[in-house]
Amino acid sequence: MTQPSLTLGQAARLVSLAGFPESQLEIIPLAGDASTRRYYRVVHPNGSVVIMQTPEKGQTAHFMAMTSLMNELAVDTPKILGGDGPFLVLEDLGDNLLQNHISAMAEDELEAEYSRILHDLVRFQLNANRLDNKNLPPYILAFDVEKLTWEVEFANTHFVGGHLGFEMSVSMRNDFMAEWKMVIEDLAGRMETLAHRDLHCRNIMAVEKRRVWIDYQDARMGRMLYDLASLLYDPYAGLSPNLVNRLGDIYYDALKTSGAALWPKDRFMELLEFSTLQRIYKALGTYGYQTSVRGVSTYVPYIAPSMKTLLEVSRGSLRAGKIAGMLKEIFSAAKESRGAV
Repeated sequence: MTQPSLTLGQAARLVSLAGFPESQLEIIPLAGDASTRRYYRVVHPNGSVVIMQTPEKGQTAHFMAMTSLMNELAVDTPKILGGDGPFLVLEDLGDNLLQNHISAMAEDELEAEYSRILHDLVRFQLNANRLDNKNLPPYILAFDVEKLTWEVEFANTHFVGGHLGFEMSVSMRNDFMAEWKMVIEDLAGRMETLAHRDLHCRNIMAVEKRRVWIDYQDARMGRMLYDLASLLYDPYAGLSPNLVNRLGDIYYDALKTSGAALWPKDRFMELLEFSTLQRIYKALGTYGYQTSVRGVSTYVPYIAPSMKTLLEVSRGSLRAGKIAGMLKEIFSAAKESRGAV
């Protein structure tokens, strides 16, 4: 169901609840994410705020609880200024996504920027593991076999089937899922820490010296390398292979220094490969759904780079190499029949 747009009367009431003047308001709809939440910038005489509109009852309470948890874990988040019903009034962080902030950076500047973000990630993960109260919802949810399998099947349906228009035979699908089963069971074998779940350069805001995480409300337990894979192999950032390798070393060394490295380096690299494969394939499922079902073209430029990363990482994997062959067959057939790749 389509949500009604924010009205001037609603904006005035919400801005007033947050302690700002409710007159001379201007409402500017903002581009949202892949969810069904809506965002509006409301300009008032003393500045501006962002109003988030959620589609379902209870989502604002959950967002507030998750924001409180993230703050407890030393994550910088948008400040919540007020709210009512399906609306929350948030601090206006501006429009400078990390994606924009890094767009003209030289490689040494990128390394310094991402080194900072990786140290933020390590701090978040260590704090998450030290938290006394682990009965909160994100600690109960997990990237378990069921969840990871669902994400792969979602990509099969909406990326391979929906976007590429390729229909796998029953035997091919069974073989494909058998290879994914090995990856999934390894990733689900240990719930190492809390994962943001979608940590990339469009979900970090660069606000002067602050690096503010957003879209964290679906955090859940998983491998430590899930968020690392999301950052290093981010199609929105397009980091070079050499930089990815150096940043991987920076992250691993930071964990070793803190005494939190759970694996020898070769096992770390294998888990990073597996996390990247699953993460990128899941992202392609989202892109496919957004383009083929919702008719949103925002993610089209990132499909080809994601496919390239998926092939390169799977080809280089000692244990997941068969996935590369199957992906190549799917991509080639789709290109031949529809020019979809």
